[in-house]
Amino acid sequence: MTAGSIKGESYSTIVWRQFKKNRFALVSLCLIAPLYLIAVFAPLIASDRPFVFFDGNLAALDDGSYLVDLEMLEEEMPGQAEPNRSITLVVRPQPGTKLESAGESANLVLALPDGERTHTLKREHSKRAEAVNQPRFVSQDSDLFITLQQRQEDSCLLSVELNGETVKGEFGRWLYPWIRDLFITEESVDFLFNMAFVAFFPWMAVAILVNLIARKRGMGGGGRLIIAVVQYAAIVVVACVMFADITNKWLAENELPVLRPNDTYKERSFAKDEFQLPQRRFGWYTPIPFGPTQQDTKSSLEPPGYRKPFTTELQTESGTIEKNAWEKATDGFVHILGTDDLGQDVLVRLIYGTRISMTVGFLAVSLYITIGVVVGAIAGYFGGVVDILICRIIEVVLLFPSFFLILTLVAMIGPSIYIIMVVIGITGWPTVARLTRGEFLKQRAIEYTSAARVLGASHPRVIFGHILPNALSPALVAAPFGIAGAIITEAGLSLLGFGVRAPAPSWGTILKAGNDYFLWWLIVFPSLAIFFTVTVFNLVGSGLRDAMDPRLRK
Repeated sequence: MTAGSIKGESYSTIVWRQFKKNRFALVSLCLIAPLYLIAVFAPLIASDRPFVFFDGNLAALDDGSYLVDLEMLEEEMPGQAEPNRSITLVVRPQPGTKLESAGESANLVLALPDGERTHTLKREHSKRAEAVNQPRFVSQDSDLFITLQQRQEDSCLLSVELNGETVKGEFGRWLYPWIRDLFITEESVDFLFNMAFVAFFPWMAVAILVNLIARKRGMGGGGRLIIAVVQYAAIVVVACVMFADITNKWLAENELPVLRPNDTYKERSFAKDEFQLPQRRFGWYTPIPFGPTQQDTKSSLEPPGYRKPFTTELQTESGTIEKNAWEKATDGFVHILGTDDLGQDVLVRLIYGTRISMTVGFLAVSLYITIGVVVGAIAGYFGGVVDILICRIIEVVLLFPSFFLILTLVAMIGPSIYIIMVVIGITGWPTVARLTRGEFLKQRAIEYTSAARVLGASHPRVIFGHILPNALSPALVAAPFGIAGAIITEAGLSLLGFGVRAPAPSWGTILKAGNDYFLWWLIVFPSLAIFFTVTVFNLVGSGLRDAMDPRLRK
């Protein structure tokens, strides 16, 4: 074998080979990917928003400048054989459309098997309609109500006079509320992970292409993996910027096309609308058709496998009667892991709680590792007075108990995931700084550091370009352990009621409900989720430590 045929191995390749020898650590590393995918693909697994929804009671007029809702109301009246039935058309101008006048009537043309039939609805002059500038047209024709309720018509056309012109439209529109919900969230954590979901598929296409090119050029697997991760992070950042609220407000102010869809249907319950008029409204939902904050107080504290009964018994003066208990089309689905005190599905909250735990773990640890590496590098490189001063600061910061500091800030400001992340970040860096300082003290005595200084390299270049790549091992080992610790901290704070704001899903808040009501499924399932996640990260950290320390390699 010639000397030229022997290829040197990079440090990352040696560490990876040693890491793979630890089977528990390798399996744990493989399990982190499913945890991340569960957090990213949570809306695809569980959501109360249908992928596609057909609304036979919605029409668009004048190329979408106006939307018209067809409201159908049926009320049982005591002493009457037939209920009171009414049909109301509500014309809603869309943003950017100015409605100055409307006619006194609207016509519905129904295409029935026996021919066309025209019905006229009279305008309702009420303070409510005038205040919101949404004209309302009403009819109490029972025959029309029954025809629409049973959807006997082949088509339903509307014509109405708006701003002096007669505009027409047909009832029946396909809506896509699930896609809209990805871009409009109440929590910034959900928006971040939703953008990670949006970026996933374009990234897959780009990553496959770049990987093929890099492989042909002889790049190693580690290098290709780093490139893929950087590409994914870049695409996620671009998606966040493109669809951020502040970006789209700026576009709207400058009369440019807005990229983010509006929240027209944010407050609408599609499952409830479908249940009330199944012939005219229907949709297709995710495998678990419940949202993370969707509440049903009539189904609270129910055990695993609970399915809401279709009818319920009521005691009246005349005896026992049965009443329909369902209110939504999705009420018949099973709550696999039961419900909590607010009737929220436990499994769905566990799935979305993964987002909170992963965010706190990764961002908080990234913050304090960045601070710790920079501070430790400066102390170890310069030494002398700088080293002494930084060491004293480290000792002072170590005196602050992060858990109680978080409790104090939450009591003053209020519960927030950002307080948890920032406090963990600004109190956790001293340990990383000490480890990095020790590595720098060792590395700066090696000849390559002196050679770099002799060649005229600046201090920042020597620190970050030469020494730091060789001194990152302690920080990398500390990262998985830090993530596990941050997850436990967040869960503990939420258990005490000082964690994330309600109704945001968190494993700790589910545990709190279990502690309040002493119900096993509210204790066991979130405890298993916390135990599993923390154990996985600890095993990865242990394997990484063994692989990087020659004294611990087997």
